[in-house]
Amino acid sequence: MGLILGYCLYLLLKSIDHYQTEILLTLAFVMAGYLFCNYAHTSGALVKVIMGLIVGNFKQDIAMGDGTQAFVHKF
Repeated sequence: MGLILGYCLYLLLKSIDHYQTEILLTLAFVMAGYLFCNYAHTSGALVKVIMGLIVGNFKQDIAMGDGTQAFVHKF
């Protein structure tokens, strides 16, 4: 589930270049991932970790601009 949500978030972040929207999307995906895991009786923390690894480390340079990266890291 973390891989799927992380990849969907990556695609959305790649298509948007507005830092406020991207911060809200990252928060929304974390909350949605935890909600889905709550219904599936799986670990929400592991989904968040996998999503963070995909978006934060693996595809960050491609998906976010320099200004957006700075604002997301500050947040």
